Amino acid sequence: MIVSWAFAASLLCVFAVIAYAVRNIKRANRVADHKETACSSPTCVRCRNYDRVLLAAALKLKNMDSVSTRVRMSMEKSQPLGCDPGQRPNVFAMASIRAKPWWPRDTFQTDFDVLESAVNSLRDEFEIAYSDKSALWQRNHTPSGQWDIFHFVNQGKLIEQNCKLCPKTFATIDRLAHFLRSNVFGNASFSVIEPKSHITPHFGPTNIRLRCHVALFVPPGCHMRVHAQSRQWVEGECLLFDDSFEHEVRHVGKREDGARVVFMIDMWHPDITTEERRILNELFKNDI
Repeated sequence: MIVSWAFAASLLCVFAVIAYAVRNIKRANRVADHKETACSSPTCVRCRNYDRVLLAAALKLKNMDSVSTRVRMSMEKSQPLGCDPGQRPNVFAMASIRAKPWWPRDTFQTDFDVLESAVNSLRDEFEIAYSDKSALWQRNHTPSGQWDIFHFVNQGKLIEQNCKLCPKTFATIDRLAHFLRSNVFGNASFSVIEPKSHITPHFGPTNIRLRCHVALFVPPGCHMRVHAQSRQWVEGECLLFDDSFEHEVRHVGKREDGARVVFMIDMWHPDITTEERRILNELFKNDI
């Protein structure tokens, strides 16, 4: 009888995690299929591979002996407590963490000091990467203009060729205390948009991260809107925002003004504890 009850409990657990995954896959699919938010990358977790990520996380959760209450509750709820109406993290939403579109500099002051002190080397290595035809640049979909990305970390995976080409940038990433390492939601890259480009409104896949932009080159006519507020980059300075809120970018400057270039890096949300980071890294390790 004890064995049969244990077996029944195990089956219920399996059904529960699969039901969670299916429910959230359907929700993610509705967001990803929206023509203004979906991208064309075949490897994108937010738009293409959310089903595999969610199912893998649900099955890993089943085999974990110790999981924080907040992480478990977040895995079991499709709309966690505390999620702002303006947010739409379609892959994973963490319960009961602060939600605001823009965050102040002192959130990660030490990391910001590291990044801003490295601006000159970031610019120099961007120029090297941008002029190297063998570098692994990726073209992102936009309805107008051109948006190119040079990844150092792409959805939790290190791009070794790019890191070797830009060793000082890679060393800067390694010094950051709050970088979202070893996690499918973590990225670090140069992001370039040419004049007359529009990155249309979209939402990030999760609220466990905050996204930082280090402005390297900012010509006139560039701005970013997050939720209801627009801001402009200032060269040499960091901006921090929650990309699970709707956001978009425009470069309406002249062709001769050149591209807008930022170093983009994902940070852990400050309300997530060290232990929760460890668990989330296990659940959302990039196995794709």
